[in-house]
Amino acid sequence: MKKITILALGGAGENFLNSIERDFKKDISDIEFNLFHLEEKSFSKPKLEKSINKSSGIFVVFGMGSNSKLSFILADILDSLSCISNFIVLKPFSFEDKIIHIATHGFYLEEKEKLDLFENITQKLSRKVENLKIIDCDDISSQSFDEDISIQDIFLNIDKHIFEYILK
Repeated sequence: MKKITILALGGAGENFLNSIERDFKKDISDIEFNLFHLEEKSFSKPKLEKSINKSSGIFVVFGMGSNSKLSFILADILDSLSCISNFIVLKPFSFEDKIIHIATHGFYLEEKEKLDLFENITQKLSRKVENLKIIDCDDISSQSFDEDISIQDIFLNIDKHIFEYILK
């Protein structure tokens, strides 16, 4: 039986795991899934090291959110364990270029360039990891010819694209 470990970071990762459980996994019986949703605030390196099955395919899935920097920590941990891992990064939609971040500890606004952050992180990760796959959200959403498609269906198409890549 094929074994796949998926380490999902932040909201995009959590949404992807929900899609696996709800929409994709039921049709696949010859794969054992080991699924983890990781958040920086609750991350435990020892627990993760015990849970990773080195014989499985390891995939790290994330978007450009607050947990992006955890991807570098995971790259180092997986490398120290001699695990071959595949990092899958969601490139933000072009309309997300400028995001507003409201600090939880104050009332000021900070403007960030999300696409610049994406470029910076993927450039650094490409030097750290062996396999880096970029999922371009704009490309996948433009493949939908139905103009009335819901945002939920667009995200489901993105998740399906990621899942198909993982199964290859």
